[in-house]
Amino acid sequence: MQAAWFSHYYRIDLKETPERYYGQSLVKVSAFSPLQLRREVEKFGYYFRREFDYAIQFEASEMGPYSAYIFSSHEGFLWVGACCFRKCIFPDLDGMELDSLQWAWLHPYFRNRGILRSHWTALKAEHGDFFLEHPLSPAMRSFFLKYAKDSAWYQAIESGKPNWDEIKARLQSEKTTPKESIGQGVGQILQR
Repeated sequence: MQAAWFSHYYRIDLKETPERYYGQSLVKVSAFSPLQLRREVEKFGYYFRREFDYAIQFEASEMGPYSAYIFSSHEGFLWVGACCFRKCIFPDLDGMELDSLQWAWLHPYFRNRGILRSHWTALKAEHGDFFLEHPLSPAMRSFFLKYAKDSAWYQAIESGKPNWDEIKARLQSEKTTPKESIGQGVGQILQR
């Protein structure tokens, strides 16, 4: 008897982390990264689209610009998810260009184990007070409301009604606030 068509559809393949990335729980991927890494991001993007039926755009062959990240298990030996950031222009913010988290996906077994939370500071350091693209899954909305109370986007996510003037003021004040050695901290976090 043949396997049902859906047995392949719901399959999730997780690969072991290549030896050169052992111990790194977050690996940054760009259009110039090895194809092997870009294919991993593409695979997790496919799983995201399949689970949530949200439209995402990511192909390993595209030349960007984007910043994607692959998450590994806490032990660092297994890829368990990915996310992707892109620049977006916000007409309601006088055409400000900001980083936007387009999507993030973790294998269901590895959810609620602190993987995204452990990298949230590094992602904020790298991308500033980034926007979360909609629609949001209930889990991502809940995560954001729990761990991003200092975000300019908090009120908009909580109420569903953005106050563009308040968001703009908060984002502009963030740009004028000096950041102390962010690059060094991100490098250390990404190399764990």
